[in-house]
Amino acid sequence: MEHDQREDSSGLARIGLLPAVLFLLHAPAEAQSFDCKKASTKVEHRICDDKAIANLDVSLAREVKNAIAATPDQRKSLLEDERRWISDRDSQCASSATPAGDSLSTCLTLAYRKRIEDLKKTLADAEDVRLTVASCQKIADRYRALAAAHPGGVPLAEVLIESPKSGVVLDEPVMTLPHPESDLPDWGQRQDPPIVIPPELTEDFVSSAKLQRLPNTNFHSISSVDGTAHCINSSYFEVKNGRAEKASAPPGFDTEEDGGCMVERYYGTIDNSPALFEEEYRFTPDMSSKVKVATWNSGHFTGSCTVTFSFAPKFDGRTLNDWEATCDGKQCDELHKAALKLAEAAQNDLQSAQSTMEEALSPAQRTEYVNAAKLADESPDSENGQPEDHLPYVYQGRVYVVSLAHFTIGWREFADWSVKFDSLENGKLARQGAFAIGMQKGPLMSVSIN
Repeated sequence: MEHDQREDSSGLARIGLLPAVLFLLHAPAEAQSFDCKKASTKVEHRICDDKAIANLDVSLAREVKNAIAATPDQRKSLLEDERRWISDRDSQCASSATPAGDSLSTCLTLAYRKRIEDLKKTLADAEDVRLTVASCQKIADRYRALAAAHPGGVPLAEVLIESPKSGVVLDEPVMTLPHPESDLPDWGQRQDPPIVIPPELTEDFVSSAKLQRLPNTNFHSISSVDGTAHCINSSYFEVKNGRAEKASAPPGFDTEEDGGCMVERYYGTIDNSPALFEEEYRFTPDMSSKVKVATWNSGHFTGSCTVTFSFAPKFDGRTLNDWEATCDGKQCDELHKAALKLAEAAQNDLQSAQSTMEEALSPAQRTEYVNAAKLADESPDSENGQPEDHLPYVYQGRVYVVSLAHFTIGWREFADWSVKFDSLENGKLARQGAFAIGMQKGPLMSVSIN
């Protein structure tokens, strides 16, 4: 197609900017597609006649191209946004045109600059998401590769940091601050050059706290652990021009709903990139653990993501605590073996286990079991008030009602099972044995990222 030099300079300035964008997606960077001879509106003519606006038009087309390349899954919505923007541009700027054309050029210039700025932000946000998710993907992939050799192992603080090839390093705190209100300013004065610490950084801390620094940055935190729930209270600051300035919490760590209790937090690096890690590995019935990662890049946190690891349960003789267990009689060995199998069955599929075992009872045994289970439901002898589930069990002709629940201490629920065997004697329940069955995290089953 023949066109003059002026048309080349404004090539992408077509009101139908999208054809130019689509052309650019498959053409060399210098390609241009707009034929100014076909311009028909005031906006089109102004774009063709004003070199500065034509250049903005070229820049916009390239930003659209870059945004689509960075977020291919959003291609359709980005192009739809561009169509809407073109329509808005024309309706807003054409109505403000004057014979001299000054206000039309001003309107178009402002519209293009704002659109380019918005697209640059979209691109930056997409890059932040990519970097953040990439960190979690590394955690997921590298733990998965090590999991078979460490079944149920704590992903971050045990398995990954012990592997030289994991790329994960956790830093020790800078120091402990027994009296934060005086110790932190003293620390600041000892730095070279000295750092001024404003009082508001320590006003929320009345007891010992830890000072931590994100590796290779000026980002710090002061953290204390409060209460039996091990809840973390943190204040963040950055050092700028010799002064500590209060900073926002990293994304995902800035609300009460983010966790913060019964977790451990670490500063460290993954492949030498600074990161804040939070690990939740609880000894509860939930056979999962989580690692949250906030990734730092180019002077800011790019965001946070969470890796969730799900494990198969593992049953053995080990229990987390020395739970009370009682049994006296020849049947104890068999009942203990049965307790292990029944806890496994309840963990796997309680309702299926109940149905299968009840169907195996004779009519007389079923009647006896129903009566015993009713008394067990009415009994206050549950595990610290924890609701119990019941299963029937028959051994040497005796019908037992088996009560199962997880052990608790106060509000804390543990993975270990309490398994109790009772039978009817003279119309009343009589305890025949009580056992503690240990349940820990076993082989890795699945990994997810969100």
